[in-house]
Amino acid sequence: MFEKMQIVPYEKYSNKINFCCGNKELDDFINTDEVKLYEREMLGKTSLAILDNKIVAFFTLANTVIRDEWLKKRVKQPKTRQQNQIPSLLIGRFAVQKEYQHLGLGSYLLKIIVGKALKMSKTVGIRLVVLTAYPENTNWYGKRGFQMCVEKHLKISRTEYRKRPFMYLDLKQLSGGIE
Repeated sequence: MFEKMQIVPYEKYSNKINFCCGNKELDDFINTDEVKLYEREMLGKTSLAILDNKIVAFFTLANTVIRDEWLKKRVKQPKTRQQNQIPSLLIGRFAVQKEYQHLGLGSYLLKIIVGKALKMSKTVGIRLVVLTAYPENTNWYGKRGFQMCVEKHLKISRTEYRKRPFMYLDLKQLSGGIE
């Protein structure tokens, strides 16, 4: 069903964006100048999933590091390691257009994102794919191999961003990919 879909960098798309996933924060991000600010300031790179000349989903990726103490020692590290941070690919934003939800598009795109991370990990240190999930989406990510980080990270900042559950996927633990 999604074989004809194109993944296009936001900066290369020139048509007006009219996107609705049902989440005001995500809709505002892609429908306003906020996405342009992210691109201009190099905070993240947004890709658009286009099917039949319509944006059906988008995702924003960035590099980050995760403190190993957030992972409850579930990600094994070499004993001689001096730093306490793990290089990661951050899924900063990820949304599917309302009428395309529950059709497998999110899972399909998540496989593409993890594939990008695996490819990047061959030339750049990337061990994890991480994200902050909306609480109603944690089970969905969990079914696709993501695990919850410890609660301690929630106390690091008072922003709304940190009030969302932080989840990770360990690329080293992938055997047959994600479902």
